[in-house]
Amino acid sequence: MLTDAQCKAAKARDKAYKLSDAHGLRLDVSKTGHRSWRHKYRYGGKEKLRTLGTFPEVTLKQARDICKADKQLLKEGKDPITEAKRAVLAQQVAAKDTFEDLAREWYAKQQPRWKPVHAADVIKSLERDIFADLGSLPVRSIDSALVLATLQKVEARGAIETAHRLRQRISSIYDYGIAIGRAVTNPAASLVKVLKAKPPSRRWPAVTKIGNPRRSASRLALESLLPVIPAICLMLT
Repeated sequence: MLTDAQCKAAKARDKAYKLSDAHGLRLDVSKTGHRSWRHKYRYGGKEKLRTLGTFPEVTLKQARDICKADKQLLKEGKDPITEAKRAVLAQQVAAKDTFEDLAREWYAKQQPRWKPVHAADVIKSLERDIFADLGSLPVRSIDSALVLATLQKVEARGAIETAHRLRQRISSIYDYGIAIGRAVTNPAASLVKVLKAKPPSRRWPAVTKIGNPRRSASRLALESLLPVIPAICLMLT
């Protein structure tokens, strides 16, 4: 089996050569001294060769770990090369799946349930306060710290209740994303107690005693006639 010292000592020669490790892992050294990890295995009755990366960017331990993972895939009947390509494609798709894309899709699903005024408020608030900072970021790259920093900008202008509403909307967007497999965690869910407390709502004193409704109505009617009673009396004399 190879050692780190042997890998580091592998230099250019007149011809390309290979240094074997175990389980099909080897380090290929070119005539120019370029060192690449490769894993040779059999799948579907055919011999295959997978490139794992260059040395020293990929260490000996990392190359062995990749080989170990490849062996597990082979036990499951999967081709490591195909699965690696699938993983790269998934990463590319995830990188293009931005928060704004997900938010607008969520909005389109919810809009028919809302009154027009509320629907307009929701999308305008996201466009005004959220998309500038988070809109272009991949959905899965956004963490709680990024969401909090964005909401704190809203708090800084004194819009505390707006910040809380936006947190709730971001949380709903991520709940939707998790449900359809485009998000894994909800970075806004844990921020409800981190934001500044909402200002107390204004309450008007309740009327606790109104007396007899009929008597009150009669008294009001009588009081409304008091100013004109003298004039009526003059007309009758």
